[in-house]
Amino acid sequence: MKKQSAVGTTTLTTEFVLKEFLMVLIQVDYTHLVVCIICGIVYIICFILEILSFSFLIYAVSSVCVGSREVSSRIWWSMNLIFVPIISDICFAIMGCLLTEPFYAPLGGCYNIVMSTLCLIAGLCAMCSYTGCGNIIQIWFIVVGLFEIIAAIIHGVFVVFVFANLDEGEALFSRAPYKS
Repeated sequence: MKKQSAVGTTTLTTEFVLKEFLMVLIQVDYTHLVVCIICGIVYIICFILEILSFSFLIYAVSSVCVGSREVSSRIWWSMNLIFVPIISDICFAIMGCLLTEPFYAPLGGCYNIVMSTLCLIAGLCAMCSYTGCGNIIQIWFIVVGLFEIIAAIIHGVFVVFVFANLDEGEALFSRAPYKS
């Protein structure tokens, strides 16, 4: 996509837009209440994507493809990996508003790294289950994979947000020895 300006022609790329978005996300000084609201919204969005994915896979378990064990192992892996972040996302959404302790932000950063990895693996397992056999239920595998990859991206972007908004006294991945 090219944009004409008086100076010349500039090209807007996805990389440029993503860098600008992350710079705006990092540079804004958020209050504690705003951070809590953003945390809650992000975790609820991830919860909705994960619960929809899990529901779609429960619906797909009764299909012929899974029942005949054609793709059952990848579906079960995907279901088990999706189930892990479902409950914990809601817990983190509630804890973000209740806790103001300095350990919450670093814990949230590490949690989002792990959940991003789990969601990505679950999404890939679901997408790898698509065999193209003609069964209409196979489309749900792609939808589940996309939902989980979107949730993984949201968790990953949220790591950047958490890292940028650490309060004083908090550290994420600090190598300094613990001092009492």
